[in-house]
Amino acid sequence: DDFIFQIGTNDGKDEVYFAKIKPEKSLIETYNSAVDRIKKNEVEYLDFEEQLKIPFIKFNTQKEFKEIINNQIQNSGFKNYFIGKAIQFINFDLNANGILLESLSEMNALEAITEEEPRKFIFDKPFLIIMKEKDKPLPYFLMWVGNSDLMQMDE
Repeated sequence: DDFIFQIGTNDGKDEVYFAKIKPEKSLIETYNSAVDRIKKNEVEYLDFEEQLKIPFIKFNTQKEFKEIINNQIQNSGFKNYFIGKAIQFINFDLNANGILLESLSEMNALEAITEEEPRKFIFDKPFLIIMKEKDKPLPYFLMWVGNSDLMQMDE
């Protein structure tokens, strides 16, 4: 019940990890704990006959950031601008074919075969999904999956 798994990507420039780990006090602390283990190569890879089960997760959401509307933009050259609208649209679909992540923001102004019993990596408890570009310190998508309503296990 404590492992980090890396999934391969088609383009090779992204990294995708599933981390079934103990959550820390905050999401960024949980992420940093996972990254520390990844840097130490404490990542699992699937061997022949081993089992991997990750639930399907799908959501399409829209979030309007009302708390920043009317705030002054702090970038140099834009000090005279204020935020009139800030919305983020996220379409996330984790299924047997892979992961689809579409995000749009609108703002106005993954070797050896062993003779042992095959291991099983089953994400049946809360876990962390990390999607990031290689060599970038922070992910572009980070999700703690703790809500079983979002999970559908493929039998």
